[in-house]
Amino acid sequence: MYSKVCQLFDINRNPQMVTDVIEAYKVEGCLVSVKTFKGFCNAGRLDDACALFKVMKGHGCFPNVVVYSTFLDGVRRFGSLEVALDLLQGMENEGGDCSPNVVTYTSLIQGFCEKSRTLEALQILDRMVASGCSPNRVTVSILIKGLCTEGHLEEAYKLIDKVVAGGSVSDGECYSSLVVSLLRIKKLEEAEKLFRGMLASAMKPDGLASSTMSL
Repeated sequence: MYSKVCQLFDINRNPQMVTDVIEAYKVEGCLVSVKTFKGFCNAGRLDDACALFKVMKGHGCFPNVVVYSTFLDGVRRFGSLEVALDLLQGMENEGGDCSPNVVTYTSLIQGFCEKSRTLEALQILDRMVASGCSPNRVTVSILIKGLCTEGHLEEAYKLIDKVVAGGSVSDGECYSSLVVSLLRIKKLEEAEKLFRGMLASAMKPDGLASSTMSL
């Protein structure tokens, strides 16, 4: 997995700098922290992050799902969604402590939605569920927002039916997200109809949906 990551970027630039960072941590009696790795990713310094990633194992620092997910998030924000997909595949293949979790999948789903590729993001959701990882409210909210923004309202309703049936997110949470998303795209009548339907069926809208409808 380490070599795969670096092959994706063809990283050999300034390896001594990364080694020096790790050695400095070892002298102080501590491991390279996730914050160090995340700092590279948040700054868009994917080359440095990948180089750090490459030498961690050799210095007794074993990346886990948190490190992998941090790197994947950086790649999808500053690099390529296709490379991020390759990383996800590598995590799935490696398994164990590197198995992707809800944070990993949600990050990649967000990346596809932000690039107006929400229908592809739905495929990642299917992959997520097939791996035994259930979506949470954040995952579903991102997908609903993306589907509504791209005009796929029917798909948004289908998504809600599927997620509610799965039991990981409630119908109230899902429909509250849909109400807010409908308002964002100026579908005022549909949002109001949905909101009133929720109240009529004793489904409690969340605070954001209620406050947005009252404006």
